[in-house]
Amino acid sequence: MIGGHLITDLRLESFIGNGVIEATLLFVRKSAEFFKPHKPSDKSDTIYSYRYRGYTAQEWIVSRAIIYTELHKRVGHGTNLA
Repeated sequence: MIGGHLITDLRLESFIGNGVIEATLLFVRKSAEFFKPHKPSDKSDTIYSYRYRGYTAQEWIVSRAIIYTELHKRVGHGTNLA
């Protein structure tokens, strides 16, 4: 039971599956942000890979133009459910 309602096995399986997909996409988004190249406008209180001594492989791990932009818009923002 969730919230006083009986959930069927199929609905529960779908609910959990959607949660796993959302968590995975959020992990990809945050990893892409961590490994991104340095920009002068980066916030000083955010951790990026380039701030680690000796780490020089700064590059986008996903396509910045398409994939990251869509992940940033759609994943981790509960108000953008379109």
